[in-house]
Amino acid sequence: MPVGAVSAGLTAAALSGQGWVLAAALLLSVAGVLLTAIDLAVRRLPDPIVWRLAVAVAALLALAAATGGGWAAYGRALGAGAALLGVFGLMSLLTGGQLGLGDAKLAGVLGMPLGWFGWPLVVFGALLAVLLNGLVAVVLLALRRVGWRGSLPMGPSLLAGALLALVVVGLLLPAAG
Repeated sequence: MPVGAVSAGLTAAALSGQGWVLAAALLLSVAGVLLTAIDLAVRRLPDPIVWRLAVAVAALLALAAATGGGWAAYGRALGAGAALLGVFGLMSLLTGGQLGLGDAKLAGVLGMPLGWFGWPLVVFGALLAVLLNGLVAVVLLALRRVGWRGSLPMGPSLLAGALLALVVVGLLLPAAG
């Protein structure tokens, strides 16, 4: 699938040299293609996939911490995952289902690799996701593909926002070092 190749290629280029963090991001990139297809088709993000992805990402980041990445970064990654799960979970409850709990769970998973690089990236990735979803909504409204009361799957925007944020940080890492 071309989207998967582009996503994995961007991830690999942006985070080359990041070892286990790159592995976690690549896993999210590849699984993100599957989750996007499912969310677009049935507007659901299946718990069995999302929870297994959460465990795998946490484990890969633990390996990154154990092999020199630092336990502080790992703790921040777990905290960021929990924070995005909480924020998007609250948004899900407040919007009466316009944002699903599956979206909140996916946001929690995506928060982990973003959190590895710091809180500003967590906020940036979450804001990018919301902005991307808003942009898609405006375009679809203008094209009369959805109505004002319609809803859009948020998973693809969450995944794209996280990917773009990781690509941006990957491009800035050499300049910071």
